[in-house]
Amino acid sequence: MATLELLLKIFNKLIGWYVLNFLYILFSLKVTTTIGYGSPNKANSYSVHGSALGAKEVDATRQNLGWPFEPFHVPEDVKQYVNQDYVSVCLSFYLS
Repeated sequence: MATLELLLKIFNKLIGWYVLNFLYILFSLKVTTTIGYGSPNKANSYSVHGSALGAKEVDATRQNLGWPFEPFHVPEDVKQYVNQDYVSVCLSFYLS
């Protein structure tokens, strides 16, 4: 029983170290975004905030981003990535 407790303590310390380092890296990043990214006529403008793009602008945005899929279609590789468990995603990001 003492060996198991020792292993658990070691495991908790290692995981704690990885989590703390991951959080440090995560919160040290500066993220800059562009509202309406990809929209050729409305990106980074007040008119894109809080209003619909409209059919023509949506088509232009899809073409501008090179998105060949039908509206509301999510490619299978994107679904698989999003459905991964959070720990696997964090560890793969941190350890790569």
